[in-house]
Amino acid sequence: MAGSQKPALTATTKPNNTAGATDVQTKAARKVTYIFQCTTAASVSLPYAAVVNGKVIPAHEKRVSRVTSGATKSNGQTRYTEGKFTIDAEAGDKVSLYLNSDAAVGHRTSPVYAVTVGERDIVVKVTEKEGLLSDGDTPTMVAKAKDAKAAPTVDEYTAALTGNVWMKVSHKYTAAEVDALMPAGTKAEVIAAIKCIYSELPSATLTVSVPAAGQQAAKSLKVTFIDSNNPKANIVGYTLLKEGLTRVHPGGFAALLNSALENGIPSLQVTSCWRPMLGSIAHRAGLGLDVGYVGLTRMNRQELRHAFEGKKPSKNGNGDDADNVSDAEVETFAEYESAIVEAKAARAKLSAAEKALVAAKKTKDSTKSAEAQSQVKTATKASEDADVAEDKARKAWNDERDAAEPADARLFRTSLLKCSCVRQLFDPWVMDANTQDKTTPAPNMQRGGSSSNERLHAHHLHITVHEPTIL
Repeated sequence: MAGSQKPALTATTKPNNTAGATDVQTKAARKVTYIFQCTTAASVSLPYAAVVNGKVIPAHEKRVSRVTSGATKSNGQTRYTEGKFTIDAEAGDKVSLYLNSDAAVGHRTSPVYAVTVGERDIVVKVTEKEGLLSDGDTPTMVAKAKDAKAAPTVDEYTAALTGNVWMKVSHKYTAAEVDALMPAGTKAEVIAAIKCIYSELPSATLTVSVPAAGQQAAKSLKVTFIDSNNPKANIVGYTLLKEGLTRVHPGGFAALLNSALENGIPSLQVTSCWRPMLGSIAHRAGLGLDVGYVGLTRMNRQELRHAFEGKKPSKNGNGDDADNVSDAEVETFAEYESAIVEAKAARAKLSAAEKALVAAKKTKDSTKSAEAQSQVKTATKASEDADVAEDKARKAWNDERDAAEPADARLFRTSLLKCSCVRQLFDPWVMDANTQDKTTPAPNMQRGGSSSNERLHAHHLHITVHEPTIL
């Protein structure tokens, strides 16, 4: 064989073979590539496990992989980002996928997007589609153009990722699974109440009562669940009680109920549970829960930014200190943001002065060097003063914000941040992308556009359940 070319197949013969040659059938190697295009969020990181001939491939036996895609809109234009991965197979193999929370080890009941490998490699393009659709999860082969001159090199398929498919690949928990998923210390009354969710509640409310014990007074909590328009608009046959609440990880409900009861909070309003086609993967995988009210406290601080929006921002409060943003806080926040800008400008001037000093020294002109050194000294002092002013303004805002925060909201959050079931917490006051580390939560300044994470959580509290088998 010429050069370094390798043979497609190799075989070995036995020495002194007198029985004659034996024909051995070999399957041709193929590749199946899945391309995902989610269209309802900027970035959706979808868990998956690949299956060949009914068996999960070795790489996914104990864990999932993730494929990320999304769509962003700007100036009336939509920019799509595809995600793709390839599975090795052989001619005649049947390839399919477990997706989302159904991809987790121990779930894996509903394989989707199955194709049978033939003479060519396969490409399956899966596109998210909104609406009450009847599309199934079986890919459709793309018809070959009649006037195509060259023979096709791959078989192309298309498939839809609809609300109903999202529901199919979202694990539906049962009451029997609850005990194993409870955080340590969860009371029997709480566990029993959570099991009722997975046996299908008769109404969108849940009441938990814990009797008095020792010096601990009896406690009662009423949880109201608000349905979401998103699943109703995208899933045929969806109901909150049967299909929505039951696809939420039980640990999420435990975190909310335990934290409320621990602090004597009498009621919670849960505004979003499992949903298929809105936001990040957390809610789509049943690991996200949103809270609109904690007791009588509305989890909303949008006024903070409203005072700075529009062509002529008032930069003043609205005169209502009962809406979680006091007039004094608006004033200190304005001073803090101004201090941030001034400190940034001062650091930029210092950087420019330092670069000018380097350039002056290269000229070997002592006068220029002395002048540049003086400019650096002045800029250094100005930058240090600006940093001090920024720190002072930050403390003033933090103190005013914290002083006006309702006790229910603060205590509820504090308990959630300690819960082993919680991985992330975002609310109108703070943002914590990893509650499992020791980093202090950052204040929610509601920075960025309307789709920024801070702005999105200016009007509710969100937790993401800690479940490493899924995310």
